Order: sequence, then C-alpha cells, then structure tokens
Amino acid sequence: MKVLKHSLIAGLMCLSSWVALAGDPAKVLIVANKRDSESLRLAEYYSEKRGIPKKNIIAFNMPREEEITWSEFVEQLYNPLATHLIEKGWIEGALTVEKDRAGRVQAQCQGTSIDYLVLCRGVPLKIKHEPTFLTDAERAFPPEEQHLNNNSASVDSELTLLAQPETSVSWVLPNPLFDLDEPDKLMRYPSSMVRVDKRLLENPMYIARKVRLQMNNAIVRVARLDGPTLMSAQALIDHALQAEQWGALGRVYIDLGGPYDRGNEWMIAAGKLFESHGFDVTYDEDKELFPEDARFDAPIFYFGWWSMHPKGALASPYLLFPSGALAFHLHSFSSRTLRMEEHYWVGPLVTKGVTGTMGYVYEPYLDAAHRPDLFTEALFKGMELGEAAYYATPFLSWQAIVVGDPLYRPFKVSLGTQLLMIQAGENPPNAEYAVIRKMNLLEQAGKDSQALAFAMAYLTRTPSIALALKTAYLQVKLGAPDKAIEVLEFVAQRPHFVGESIALARDAAVFLTELNAKEEALAIFRHLLLSVSKRDAMTQSILKAAVASAKHFNEEDLVRQWGMRLGASEGVPKAQEDK
Repeated sequence: MKVLKHSLIAGLMCLSSWVALAGDPAKVLIVANKRDSESLRLAEYYSEKRGIPKKNIIAFNMPREEEITWSEFVEQLYNPLATHLIEKGWIEGALTVEKDRAGRVQAQCQGTSIDYLVLCRGVPLKIKHEPTFLTDAERAFPPEEQHLNNNSASVDSELTLLAQPETSVSWVLPNPLFDLDEPDKLMRYPSSMVRVDKRLLENPMYIARKVRLQMNNAIVRVARLDGPTLMSAQALIDHALQAEQWGALGRVYIDLGGPYDRGNEWMIAAGKLFESHGFDVTYDEDKELFPEDARFDAPIFYFGWWSMHPKGALASPYLLFPSGALAFHLHSFSSRTLRMEEHYWVGPLVTKGVTGTMGYVYEPYLDAAHRPDLFTEALFKGMELGEAAYYATPFLSWQAIVVGDPLYRPFKVSLGTQLLMIQAGENPPNAEYAVIRKMNLLEQAGKDSQALAFAMAYLTRTPSIALALKTAYLQVKLGAPDKAIEVLEFVAQRPHFVGESIALARDAAVFLTELNAKEEALAIFRHLLLSVSKRDAMTQSILKAAVASAKHFNEEDLVRQWGMRLGASEGVPKAQEDK
C-alpha cells in the first residue's frame, strides 16, 4: 500500500445528508457470464434466495479470465450492458451516436433506478492498463507523476459510472457518495491527493472529470458474489440470510502495525466505535498479524492491514468466521485474484466463511482505499453492506471491489431485540456475545453490579467459556475472586476442547492460576493437552502456560512431563512439522 504523491481536484457539490437506501430486491440487477455455467447458476441462486425477479438477470458472452483488456471490457460488457440498461429504462436517458476514446457508447443520462448491480463469479474482475488511451495532457505529466497515468481498474468500479458518461478512463474520479453526512469532506481529505492546485484547476482533463458527477442517484453501486469456488460464492448469500435472522453476534479484532499513522488512526477509530456500542474489541499492535495462538473466537468483524497474505490466526485451521462476519484487510493487492484459497486476502476470507469483504485488484494507494472508520460508522447507521462500502470509499473508476450480498444489513436486528429473543428462550449461535455487549454497556455506565447480575442469569441457563471469562474478570473487579473461580469451574469439568474454545480454555486456566485455583487450572491444562496433538503454535502456547502453571503450584512431576513435551515440540524443525 503506497501513499499518493500528487494532488487531484475533487469536484464535489454539496449533497444532502445520508438517507438509508434500504435496497429493494426488485431494483437489484444480476449480471452473469453466458460462457460460464457456474456464473449462470449463481445468478439463479441469488435471484431465488433474495426474491429478485428472474427478469433482472442479465447475461452476456464475456471472457472467462479474471483479467481482461479495455477492448474486451468495452465490447463484451460495458457497451452491451449500458445499452440494455438504457433501453429497459433502468438508466434514464438516451444513447447518442458518439463513442469516447475507449470506444464506450455515450448517452444523455439523468439518473438511475438501480439499487445494486451484482456481478456473479465468472464475470471478469479487472482491466489491464492501456497506454494508447492516455490523453496528451496525461502524457505531459513529469516523470515523478507518471503514476497518475494509469487506467487499470476493477471491472466493478468502472461499472459504477454506467450512468456517468463523458468521463476519462484514466486515474480516479471523486465519489459523490463518500461520507454523505459531511459532503465536503473529500475537499478536506488529509492528503495531497485532493489538495486544490491551481495548475490542476486549469487542466482540461480534470475539469472534464467534474462533468456529470453532480448526482448521487446517478452512481451505480456495484458488488460481486465471487470466490475460489461456486460453493464459497453461494455461501456469501446463505451467510447473509442466516445472520439477518439474529443480527451481528461476536467480537471485533483490529490488526494495527501498518507503516502510516493515518491508516492506524482509521483502524483505531473503527475499534472505538465498536467499543462505544458494547463490542469486545481486541487490538494487535505488532507489525505481524494476530498470532496463531491468539484468542480469536467469534470474529464477527475484523479489520487489518499491510500483509500480502493471511497468516497467524487468520490462516489457522481453527478459524471459521461466523455467519454475518465482515472482514477487511487493507492491502494493495488483496484482490489480485479471487481464485486462490490461501493467497492474497479476498479469496481466503471467503473460503474461511466471511459474509462480506472489500479489496483491490491493483495498487489503489492508501488515500483511495476504503476508510474502515467510515465503513463502521455507516453500518451503525443501519446501512447495508453495499451502501456502507460506497459511503466509505472516496474514489470511483479505480481498483476497489465489494464482495458479498450488498443487501446484507448486519444490524438489522438490534441488540435489544437480540436480548429479547434470548430471554424468550431462543438461543441463536454466539448468543453469549449479545450478553457481553450488554455487560459492556452497563459497565461503561458505571453499573457493574447490574452487568454481573445480567451475565449470571444467562450463565445459569447456557454455560459459555467466553461469557464465563468475562464474568470472572468482573467478579475480581468487584472484589470476589472466590466467585470468579466458581464461575469457571464448569470449564475444568469439560473433557475435551475443539476449535476456538481451545484458546478460551487456555486463557481460563491461566486466569485460574492467577487466582490460585490449583485443581481447576491443572484440570483444564490436562484436558487441553489431550485435545491438541499438532506441533503448532497453539500447542506450544498451551504447553508454555501449562508449565508455568505447574511451576506456580510446585508440581515438579508435571513441570518435568509438560516441559519434555514442550522441548520436543520446540525442537522439531518447521519443515519436518509440515510433513
């Protein structure tokens, strides 16, 4: 991820404050590739699941490759689609006989009635740079500014301008949907990218780019259903529908450590917003990502940046995102391809079960990336995934994509409704995290005793390690360590741990050690070490904690036994472990 080194005049008019889109399935259009049977199947699947009229499915013959040329994009997707949308009245306007420098059809447009345009797996992903499309003004830029002369882009971002003809194909265009509560923010964006520059004000190329970017109802919000396999792309739809029954339930994880303060500030601001709404938030400030042995249970939201590929907890075999999870890793090439399950970011995140994510097909530069703080703000205002993503991105005609069902609204069900469901005897997946949110809000209001009573009422019905840990911490805070031990006793009685409960049980055993609860702590460690067999970072973490606990309680036999196992684990070369 690079920082931009030049300025750009952002010709934005003042727009009215944000009003929720509340996407209408009848106004969602689905685009598929006729040459790809899976693309057509996915379009049908989405139409059926979301109640989108079958007539809203549009299919053309397109290349099946992810990367295409501008000629292929214009001739096989842009022109046929623009013509269809105008002829069918989705875009209000009329075609002209003219074409632009890239061969795109031109039209007189007044707006669009499209809520979302959804591209299905099989529709090309990105467009190669084409030097012959550069204008004389663009070629005249000095060598240190040649990075501006770039017309590579995501297919998705170029299609946002279907109702905005007469725009240049090179560089970026200001997004009128960006942070609509402060419509002039782009002009005050903290970067040289949008500094008002007299030379640029007089440049005809930039003046032309202001043309017709005057109506936020003339921007087509584009998302895609895509991933390494058809099944993983279909799961994006299923997860969204499942999550909307209960609302977002889980924890928040923020990976800091990138090279620019501005990016870290965005991430921290997003985390603080989650905290203010009661979510448990864990920040990792190391340059590396969350380590494999980190607590990473129920990651309903994840924001991070500056790693080429997932690793650590994000690549752990224990990780599976809960339904409804939104995850975003800000990296220059997070969407270089969507066909790989372990490389780059969007493909692996979809494979791991996220419901929605965002990414970049080529270098976007930091200041043209999605703002995680604004994305979070938009979600808490009740926006859908598709609406929030465009609220958070400052520029169009560039490198971004949005992957997932754009109609998905993570906070469609409020915390209050979630708690009423739980009190009525319903037990949604990860219900304990709604209780934890309520506890956090009560603690923030200085009502610790109420928070404790609220937690205990749920624990008596449905034991949960995550909630028990939270409750035990609160018991100690209130001066009742013996009660904290009682709360965690049931963890010691579990004979086996799997998945994300492994890290939770380890943390419970460590806490019990601090409370001098010998029998409970050592019992959990014994059961944990029967539950893990791999010589991996998580097993080593458990062994280190177990040895420390045994030393604390002067259990020499256990120190020797677990120490030998730890030494054997640490002594195996990595290449041998992987066999």
